[in-house]
Amino acid sequence: MNKLKDVRQVVLPAFHDSRGSLSYAESCKLIPFDVQRIFWIYDVKQGATRGGHAHRQCQEAIIAIHGSFSLYLTDLEQETTITMDAPYKMVVVPNGIWCELKDFSADAVVLVATSEHFDQDDYLKPMREFEEWKRAEMGNINPD
Repeated sequence: MNKLKDVRQVVLPAFHDSRGSLSYAESCKLIPFDVQRIFWIYDVKQGATRGGHAHRQCQEAIIAIHGSFSLYLTDLEQETTITMDAPYKMVVVPNGIWCELKDFSADAVVLVATSEHFDQDDYLKPMREFEEWKRAEMGNINPD
């Protein structure tokens, strides 16, 4: 079972000159898995939350391409909120970590690279509903 300590914050390379700036992340290097899928989130309504689930298998690398948002993460023992506000910051979220994206700026664009193709079964109940996920995870905690 992954823990919050397994979440990685990565400062991506950034190159700046008179033409603008460029940052990158390479699969199996800065992104620690083979990228199978890329999606982006934009035009998020004020007050809306995205994510709100944990994955059984899938890992995610999350980047604020434009604007800002808050990334709320928990493993039941700990929780943290990371402000995503620069296109050279990336957070790698391993499987088993509950993840919510909140507090979007009006111009926010989020890029997410995943280790798996989309599979609804990877985050079906009890993983999708937080309270059910907590109960399921608490049942998996070994007291030894």
